[in-house]
Amino acid sequence: MRDIECGFADADGLPGYQHLIIYGPVIGVQIGYDNTYDPKILGTIPKINQEQYVALIDTGATTSSIDRNLADKLGLQIIDRGPLMVGSGVQEFNLYLAQVYIPRLNHTIYGEFHGVHLSDENGNGLYKAILGRNFLAHFKMVYEGWTGSVKLTSRLVIPS
Repeated sequence: MRDIECGFADADGLPGYQHLIIYGPVIGVQIGYDNTYDPKILGTIPKINQEQYVALIDTGATTSSIDRNLADKLGLQIIDRGPLMVGSGVQEFNLYLAQVYIPRLNHTIYGEFHGVHLSDENGNGLYKAILGRNFLAHFKMVYEGWTGSVKLTSRLVIPS
């Protein structure tokens, strides 16, 4: 097992806990779709866009979702529409077929993702994905609010 830091240390004149309050726990992800990806083959990594995007780790989200503008830019296939509970109530969003790969954890989430509004029409917005409790179900998360540290630990040994 190995701990992955997803919080913040003191930087730019602000203590880590203030960065954590502002940004929340985050981690880099790759987003795309590889139709040859087979999750049943242990150690398989999807062949997708290698660009890293910022994902917010959100304990309040049941499922993981991706930015709709990025999904469209990447040419991800819309496979349906579906409801999702958001702060203002239940809304319908496009569902995209995708894989979200988290390199630091060597972990892939795959399947349907709601395309939610995380950026404006120009793609401006910090987060490109939300990693919800369906992601967190595979990890232990330790949130130290007073320091700004957030650690994820996998049950599996993660190669360096």
